[in-house]
Amino acid sequence: MREGSLAGLATIQKGVVSHAQLSELGFSDPAIRRRIKAGRLREVHRGVYVVGHGALHPRAPWMAAVLAGGAHAVLSDTSCGALWSIAPNPETTVHITVTGDCGRDCDGITPHRRRLAPQDRTSRDGIPCTSVARTLLDIADTRPSLLVAACEASVRERLFDGAALAEVLDRCRGNRGAGRLRRAVSELTDDPDILRSELERRLKALLGGASLRKAPRFNQHVAGSSGTLWEVDVLWRVQRLVVEADSRAYHGTRSARERDAAKQRDLEAGGWEVWRVRWRDVHAGRTALLTALDDRLRT
Repeated sequence: MREGSLAGLATIQKGVVSHAQLSELGFSDPAIRRRIKAGRLREVHRGVYVVGHGALHPRAPWMAAVLAGGAHAVLSDTSCGALWSIAPNPETTVHITVTGDCGRDCDGITPHRRRLAPQDRTSRDGIPCTSVARTLLDIADTRPSLLVAACEASVRERLFDGAALAEVLDRCRGNRGAGRLRRAVSELTDDPDILRSELERRLKALLGGASLRKAPRFNQHVAGSSGTLWEVDVLWRVQRLVVEADSRAYHGTRSARERDAAKQRDLEAGGWEVWRVRWRDVHAGRTALLTALDDRLRT
């Protein structure tokens, strides 16, 4: 029973187990020492062992480092970037994020002591790790030279999540990597703020506080020529005018562009005038936008 459980656990964990896990499976300290002496367990970090004599799994060093870090440790930074296939595989050390003093004395491991929210934690291929969004933030903090390439790779690997990135940036405003990550995503998406709702929020704040001839309504539904009800960001119903916040983080993919184009065609065919507003219109071009809207609202 114990042997089968150990074999199953080792298979899941890339051939490595911790002393605590062995104890939970019913192996006493003397039994563990006998296995080490016989070569059936090989210590790679204090209290972490490779099971058996076979070749080491390529990802075993990552799993071993996480086990060495303690119960709440996760793979992070460039090591996690390599796990997600968005950063080069580091050759000399494995980066983990830990709590307290875990992982301090382990050679080949670089521990980072950070407070992680539940949404920062996940797993990939059975290895506890940071989420893609948190990984990008940590790379921005510790290896900024790799950040732009990592962001581009996250898009290429279809891992880019604008909402998750915005959430972690909002929550970790004091992190020194936050500004770098915002700038990197700005280069990637052409929007300094990556979350569509952030662009919407600023657009609403701008229009809601402006002395326009007609007050707008927000997040309303209007019917296109097909009869489809579309939710629009800003609406002047009497003037048949719609303004849409257009963030590439949400509208830059082919499927999103096709959906937006179909929505705009349907609305315009139904007699609505549709304006698409980008970040630069709301920020640097806000005066021109307000002037243009006020002129349009004369009619």
